[in-house]
Amino acid sequence: MSTKTAYQCSADGSFIGETVVQEDVFARGSYLMPPNCTLTAPPVFDAATHKALWTGGVWNLEVLREEPAQEARHAISIATEDNKPVVGANEVAIIVNGQWEVVRDYRGTAYWLADGTEHRITNIGEEVPQGALLTCPSVDSTQAVDR
Repeated sequence: MSTKTAYQCSADGSFIGETVVQEDVFARGSYLMPPNCTLTAPPVFDAATHKALWTGGVWNLEVLREEPAQEARHAISIATEDNKPVVGANEVAIIVNGQWEVVRDYRGTAYWLADGTEHRITNIGEEVPQGALLTCPSVDSTQAVDR
């Protein structure tokens, strides 16, 4: 009794694997085939980018959508402590939409505006305004006296 490789398909004709079939002892040259199988081998293809479909007695290759691969790529890069980026001075790593983002961090920094008012940065991403002083301006004693 001889055997052959048969190629199994799902109900829609998508290739799902191989199986071994036996020759029918009552009909030499015929093989006992499970449902949705063929003895015709599918063409060589990359299952990551294509799928083989058995339709109308022939194999056809269909390109897979690209979205699942992109979703998988995003799933791999979700922010965790293991992939937290290294930050420098005045930077902090925060999670935005599931991804690490490095932003400026000057929280606690004091600065003075031209009018002499003191301000302190309290929010991530906030920076010292252009033209502000980082040291307290000295008060000119001649300006402090009211004449």
